[in-house]
Amino acid sequence: MKNNNKIKSLCLAVAFLLAGITANAQLETSIFLNGSTPTGQFNDKVTLDEGQVVLGKDNIGKSATAGIGLGARIGYRFDIGYGEVAPFVNLDIQWNRCSSDIQDAHVLKSSDCPEYFNVPIVVGIQYAFPLTDIIKPFAEFAVGSDIFMATQEGWGGSSERCFYRYSIRNALCWELGAGSYFGRHVSAGIYYYNFGKHWVTYNDKTSRHEGGAPIEENTPVPLKLGSLVLRVGFHF
Repeated sequence: MKNNNKIKSLCLAVAFLLAGITANAQLETSIFLNGSTPTGQFNDKVTLDEGQVVLGKDNIGKSATAGIGLGARIGYRFDIGYGEVAPFVNLDIQWNRCSSDIQDAHVLKSSDCPEYFNVPIVVGIQYAFPLTDIIKPFAEFAVGSDIFMATQEGWGGSSERCFYRYSIRNALCWELGAGSYFGRHVSAGIYYYNFGKHWVTYNDKTSRHEGGAPIEENTPVPLKLGSLVLRVGFHF
């Protein structure tokens, strides 16, 4: 009987605690403007052989330029008495191009060179501590899945010259960030995105001719990507 009373008391205390936290919870939606610098193999410099005009699956995703992107987030912010905790779901779209050296080596229109898109979808948690009414530093961590896409490269629409299209597997990714809110509606921070290990193959729409010889080998090639990102956020 005493144990039952203790359990009831504990359940009641937990219920009051959750009710108090929920009462202090605040829904927050955010949008972000991103500027990124590639890291890992994303930043590897590629040198094409003389006469080579496509990167191919061994080099696709490398030699990327600095990029830009957008992000969106929804989360709940809880005041825990010594700071704020905010679980969230976040989606980003980050865009990068091949370096100018690769574009020049292709001897093609820039539109025929591949462009890169990372779309990380993550869930995470942020901790923030208000130092003043205006300054509120934060740190956060999140994990999820990254969708990496590389556009077609080469001479599309030509039956005599090559163009490559790629199939790329999604990968487990994570991000770590820190920064500060400036007032209630604006923040700025620096983040590291590890996009994980993707596996790259040619897809069935690739024109498999390079110098007139068919490409038979299509073993998946690993590609490890990362990005250092500066983000400016707007919160509502």
